Formats: sequence, structure tokens, C-alpha cells
Amino acid sequence: QQGLGLGLSIASRMAQLLGHELDFDSEPGKGSVFRISVPLGVAGTVQHTQKKPETELTGVHVLCVDNEPVILEGMRSLLEQWGCKVMCAPSLREAMRRCHSDRAPDVVLADYHLDEETGIDVLQALSMHWQQTIKAVVISADNSDELRATIREAGYLFLAKPVKPASLRATLRRLSR
Repeated sequence: QQGLGLGLSIASRMAQLLGHELDFDSEPGKGSVFRISVPLGVAGTVQHTQKKPETELTGVHVLCVDNEPVILEGMRSLLEQWGCKVMCAPSLREAMRRCHSDRAPDVVLADYHLDEETGIDVLQALSMHWQQTIKAVVISADNSDELRATIREAGYLFLAKPVKPASLRATLRRLSR
């Protein structure tokens, strides 16, 4: 399989930036291997003294409900970077099991298409559980006017997948005020 011919260019630039020599082996018809030798440093301890800057979302409690573990982890990572307190669950049952507090989260993010229920079902059940209207966003790859209208009629906001971080952040800011 033919390569793109970028290996030498990239390796050469890295070696130059690092101030180290570039070494290589090449076999016609087989390919090339480029090496940059970097001397070992002295092991030490790293002290993290820098505190995460506070944002307008610091301390906002967010419950994420999605049946895709990868999406839940991505949401957790993103929201925690913004200072949110995050709880994740793959279903209504797990959300109820994990929500030990009598207090509803500040915002709930729910995927529309779950395994056994819809995001709207989850949000309505959680509202009944906490006996209050919850601030929530339904997220879906189905961007149809019909689904948007259904979500709006249920009293929730809608975000289309893939969710853009800037849109999510603006929505969370608006809901958490």
C-alpha cells in the first residue's frame, strides 16, 4: 500500500523543533522508519498548583441520560471541564437509582432514543419523582420538525446531534440562571 510521503517531512520538523538528530532506515519497496532519539530526563514529581478557573457553569448539577456509554463519558468530560457536577445514567431506572437526593439537578440532558423509553418519558418521570418541573434538553439525531414540535410541546429544549459544545454551553448557561 502506497504511503502519503509525509513521514520524513513530519519527523524532520519534529527533530528540528526538539533540537535532536533524525535517524532513519529505509528499504525500497517496503517503507521507511524515522527515529528521533531523546535523552532520558531526571524523574521528578509534578505539582499541580494551578486551580481550574471558575466559569458561569461551575457547580451546576447536570444529569445526563443516554444509552451510549461513549456519549455519556464524552458529556461527563466536557461538562466537568466547565465545572459542572455531573451524574450519568443509561436509562430512567438507573437515573432513579443513582439520584439519592430529594433535590432535582439544575439541568437534565436526555437523549431522545433510549433502549426502553424516550427522553421525554424520562423527563416526565423525573418531574413526577421530584414533584417539580425540571429544566431539560432533549438531544436527538432526528432533526425533524415533528420531533422538535413534540419536544417543545412537552416543555423542553432541543439540541441536534452531533451536539456542538458552544450550543450546549449557551443552552446550559440559559437554563442554569
